[in-house]
Amino acid sequence: MFVNALLTDQLVAEHLGRVLSSNDTLTAIHLESNFIGNEGLEAIADGLRANQTLTDLKLANQRPVSAVSQSTELLVADSVQANHTLLGLTIELRSTRARELTQKALSRNREERRLERRRAATV
Repeated sequence: MFVNALLTDQLVAEHLGRVLSSNDTLTAIHLESNFIGNEGLEAIADGLRANQTLTDLKLANQRPVSAVSQSTELLVADSVQANHTLLGLTIELRSTRARELTQKALSRNREERRLERRRAATV
């Protein structure tokens, strides 16, 4: 799903979190260059916790970046840690801790995927 339609917090919060929670077919969502702030990112984070299929999420270039709080960034990082399918996330995180947690979780997911492929090849 590629969306660049000047999405706002209200639109994202109302719909995307619910879609992420219940959809079992989407593997990639690109929401770059929109106006998604705290409320929208919190909804995305909630949906990401329950999602079992998404492997790529692009959220870069949200305007204004300064509108996103550190607590929201940490909530996104916690959701990435809870999700074991996400392999790629493009987002500007100002919080060093949120960046670190996110990168660790994505590395873990990539390693889990690599080990799954390796096990499947030996069977």
